[in-house]
Amino acid sequence: MGMPLSLSTERLALRLLGPDDLDAVHALFSRPGRALGEGPVADPAVTRAWLERRVVRHREHGLGWYGLRLRDGTFVGTCGVFTGDRCRDDPEIGYELGDVHQGRGFAREAARRVTAAAHAAGHRRLWATIRPSNGASIRLARSVGYRWVRQEVDARGALDFYVSLAGPGRSLAEPHG
Repeated sequence: MGMPLSLSTERLALRLLGPDDLDAVHALFSRPGRALGEGPVADPAVTRAWLERRVVRHREHGLGWYGLRLRDGTFVGTCGVFTGDRCRDDPEIGYELGDVHQGRGFAREAARRVTAAAHAAGHRRLWATIRPSNGASIRLARSVGYRWVRQEVDARGALDFYVSLAGPGRSLAEPHG
């Protein structure tokens, strides 16, 4: 079962990202101080390839990455789940908001809704990986039900792993894998 094409919260409309979102997403990814990844993305082709991978991951694995818009259509940011090297086959949540939209609870709303949708789509365990210095993301993850499990060290330093479990018998002591 895959995540739905669209979701909503009290203030946001979430729609799966696609090629038509290139301009809005690239503006978000190319700004100075970008929080995700290695930094600002200068080339729109890189953003286009990222969007194309999101479409493929939804089609092949049911994982959704959404554009967040206010009810008036204003683009706020992105939020979704993906799989990668850090969390093996379990999805990991991610999000990024434009600077003017940070600190207003939009990321929390979106993360709560995306987490619920991923669990409803059959993903029992979801992860959030957060640098210990990112207090805002730690507070957000905890506020939507993610709990700290462990810390690992990679090339960039310490990285904390938080988990959200769905269903009966939820236990933070479960082994990963």
